[in-house]
Amino acid sequence: MGQHLGWVRRLVPRLGALLAVLLVFFVPIASVSHAQFDLVRVRGEAHLPDPPADFETVELRGVTWTYPRDVRSTVHRLQTIRDTEWTGIEADLGVDVDDAIVIRIARNPDEMRALAPEGAPPPEYATGVAYPNWGVVLVSLTAGASAHSPPGVDEIFVHELSHVALRRAVGFARMPRWFVEGVAIHHSGERSMERFRTLWMAHVQDALLPLDQVEGSFPDEQGAVSLAYAQSADLVGFLRRQTRADTRFKNLIDKLEEGETFEAAMLEAYALSSNQLEREWLADIGSRMSSVPLMLGGTTFWVIASILLVWAWRRRRKKHHSKVAEMGVEEAEHDEAMARIEALLEERLAEHGPTFVTSGDPPQGREPGIPTIEHDGHDHTLH
Repeated sequence: MGQHLGWVRRLVPRLGALLAVLLVFFVPIASVSHAQFDLVRVRGEAHLPDPPADFETVELRGVTWTYPRDVRSTVHRLQTIRDTEWTGIEADLGVDVDDAIVIRIARNPDEMRALAPEGAPPPEYATGVAYPNWGVVLVSLTAGASAHSPPGVDEIFVHELSHVALRRAVGFARMPRWFVEGVAIHHSGERSMERFRTLWMAHVQDALLPLDQVEGSFPDEQGAVSLAYAQSADLVGFLRRQTRADTRFKNLIDKLEEGETFEAAMLEAYALSSNQLEREWLADIGSRMSSVPLMLGGTTFWVIASILLVWAWRRRRKKHHSKVAEMGVEEAEHDEAMARIEALLEERLAEHGPTFVTSGDPPQGREPGIPTIEHDGHDHTLH
């Protein structure tokens, strides 16, 4: 049994690498429709158009909600999310900000544009948009016919709330666009495989955007927008992985609120200039993506790996049938061994998917980038 499991452990990472390569080069990267949120920086006063006749407006704990009557149940869920997530965002920023906000919910992107402040329409690709200076958030419950997949409405909603809260927390100080978007992605807990693949492909093609291109505004080209979001998320993730990350992040927010420039605040909080940040981030991303990662998430990886594993096992067993017979090993023992392996894979699949160590410091005695499975309360490295 030990010999068979050793062979399985050697096979699984090879399957993962092969499947990752196939996904990277043969599965299309999502278009800009996956960049489902944006923020609009405006001045002056907001002039909001009257909602359609089938809409209603209510005020709840300082928040003004406008939405179609036929989506009341969805709005009730979003109201609960707002109360919980707003408190969490404030705690992360270390600042108690003004709770007053206007939230307008639409059934589709066209309806969302009709609800937008006059003279400040949302981007064509957006299904959520924030106007932090005005304290206005718009969210569409559907992505429209052009989208590849329906949006995660809850995540988009929290993303837009983050824009408003962050702007208020720093006293409306100027911040680079990559920081604003990256923080919002962090707050909403978005986990996008498409974004990761976009970043990985840009890295291997040496096509990452210079930091100054995602400083003030995002590029106009569709593909570049998706990459700008991916880089923003990864840059803020890099900052959030630093030593004493929470303390440094809150210190950065405090310095911005006190009126310091972003460059000066970064120097005090992280001891990094913009150029140093870019260099260290590029070195970090190069280290993390220097080899083909296992880009198949949880269930997808293990379903495909299980199928290929069974196929390879049976082929190997057939090839060595005569040798097995000579060793006096009964067919039933093989079936039992196979059943145990399949059960182990199914157990992991039913729980949380595989555990991958792909960045940062690996646990004691474990190599980075090697997948593991958990069995009988112990982690087992597959190699």
